Amino acid sequence: MVVAACRLLLAVFSCLAVVFTVSVCLNSVPLLETQASDIQGQSEGDRTRGEHGRKLQETVASRVVGETQCLDCHRSEYARWKKSKHAAGAFDTLRTDKDARKYAEALGIKAADITAPNSLCVQCHATRQTLESGEARVLPAVSCEACHSASGGAAGWLNAHAVYGEQGSSRVAETEIHYLERKVKCDKAGQVRSEHLYQLAKTCYSCHIIGDEALVNDGGHKAATQNFEFATKSLGEVRHNFHLDQKVNAEAATLWVDPLWNGKGRTTAGHKRLMFVVGAMADLEVSLRYLAQVKDEDGDFFESMSDRVVDGYELLLEDVLEVVVEADEEDEADEENEEEDEEEDEDEDEDEDEDEEGLPLLAALLEELEEIYTRLDDEELVLEDDRTACIEAADAVAKAAMKFVAKHNGNRLDALDEPEVPDDE
Repeated sequence: MVVAACRLLLAVFSCLAVVFTVSVCLNSVPLLETQASDIQGQSEGDRTRGEHGRKLQETVASRVVGETQCLDCHRSEYARWKKSKHAAGAFDTLRTDKDARKYAEALGIKAADITAPNSLCVQCHATRQTLESGEARVLPAVSCEACHSASGGAAGWLNAHAVYGEQGSSRVAETEIHYLERKVKCDKAGQVRSEHLYQLAKTCYSCHIIGDEALVNDGGHKAATQNFEFATKSLGEVRHNFHLDQKVNAEAATLWVDPLWNGKGRTTAGHKRLMFVVGAMADLEVSLRYLAQVKDEDGDFFESMSDRVVDGYELLLEDVLEVVVEADEEDEADEENEEEDEEEDEDEDEDEDEDEEGLPLLAALLEELEEIYTRLDDEELVLEDDRTACIEAADAVAKAAMKFVAKHNGNRLDALDEPEVPDDE
């Protein structure tokens, strides 16, 4: 009876967590506007995505505490981060790369202001912070909070996320009720952690795809980081999966794989394949949202976002859905005459990756997006008529992706190639 009650509470808290997380994630990435009225109401030359975007950025910046606050408990993660381009290279580029000055000049930004707190450039190349005095400053790095969200404040997640009970309590001794309460508290505070795989992916793509049309059309900035793919990049220099063993940088987030609160069945291979699919969905959503913001349909930005949407749709269709469906059909043929009398272990994959043919969630999403894909592929899309349709398509991707992550642990994707750690690692 007690176990059943706890499972019911887990389901309730998980639903609440999704609601809180979706809300916070939309607020933590001000580049991704969701309402047509917000997009159409932006003035020409606005570099901060409207007044709404500015206020959101100010609110987030006031809760940024800085990466050194993570050092006490995450020494290996911090050391790994310090060696990454996020820690130094991203910001240094603004001061040393001649292209940075060229982009700034094209947008009317003085060279001295490229790294200023209100600069367009620091949105992705650094982390904004507002002190209690009201002073705005720039942390010269893509810090922990740039990806995991601002953590400070009385209701922030910094002090709550690693408290497992009474003083001195360990993670393995934490009660289920306390775990669920802690999880909801951190979700409400906006923490983006390993279980929030889609939000993490979308945060990456919101910067690695450029969302400022003028920066691309007028400044000449590339529309996206070349060959950026979420799973492969996450396995590269930004990988910092030391939580359960500070000496081993695991290939999958250790708390995601750990069976303590997740049950058995999750694997490193499944996690990597799930990252690949989820990353592709995030890429598609972000590209659709940026496409909906376009003002000049003759510019490079429009062409780039259109191509990304077409390519993203085809990747999910041809390299994911069709591969999984074909593999299922082959398995079904192999097992056609075999009798299956094994009982399913209730402890494994209890609510994840249920036995179903193909990937219905993905199939339904692609069917919903087929019209806008076709119009783009045939070069017939006209934003004056189709802007709202782009936003609705992006919303559909986000909704489907959240459900996909909640439903799948990656084991249903074993027909896909497993993403590999880059050679330079």
